[in-house]
Amino acid sequence: AGLIDGINPCAFVVLIFLVSYLYYVGRGRNEILVSGLFFAIGIFAAYLLMGTGLLGAVGYIESISRIFQFIFYPAMAIFTGVLAILSIVDFYRMRYKNKKAILELSAGLKRKTHEIIRKNARAKTIWIASLVTGILVSFVEFMCTGQVYLPTIVYIINSAGLSGRALGFLMIYNLGFTVPIIGITLIAYFSSSTKRIQEFMTSTQAAAKIKLLMGALFVVFFVIMLNITLKTFNLI
Repeated sequence: AGLIDGINPCAFVVLIFLVSYLYYVGRGRNEILVSGLFFAIGIFAAYLLMGTGLLGAVGYIESISRIFQFIFYPAMAIFTGVLAILSIVDFYRMRYKNKKAILELSAGLKRKTHEIIRKNARAKTIWIASLVTGILVSFVEFMCTGQVYLPTIVYIINSAGLSGRALGFLMIYNLGFTVPIIGITLIAYFSSSTKRIQEFMTSTQAAAKIKLLMGALFVVFFVIMLNITLKTFNLI
């Protein structure tokens, strides 16, 4: 789930813009490498913090309120089911109609992420600026990437409860989420541009295929949430 969320176009496009803009303002290859790595650290730290908060909040309420369970789990089943359908629709729109995805960052949130990147890209201490950028961008794009993160957290709660093991699963998820960031950073470092990445994404229609992959993941989550819901109502 972490790897798939990491190549989610919501996150992927932001990273491509970051690296491209760093080259645009004249940053060297070593600075790009440092920037990408600290951007990944910022993303990891922010998502782990948000995930831990959600894990604790949902897990605590779930443990003390039966009514919450009766409402929350059916809502999550519906939520993941709708996301599965919309992701498959997005695949069809992008692959065959050459249209924009339905599930993507809004124009306003895209502008916000670009403003954050532009503001920090010219900073003298690039590693600090990149760390801060990663943290700030995480909170902005969470509206999109959180679509995978939330059902993952619910699944973790039902598998491991509120424990150190659950926190370990969160860390594994976020390591997976940052792998694509590090991968793109290394490609940009060795190729001195993001042009090849963009050409590959366009020629293979990778964004559309990623949407199909996300659709499959949401189908899996729907089945899991439906199973949890049926157990909650003692139907299985």
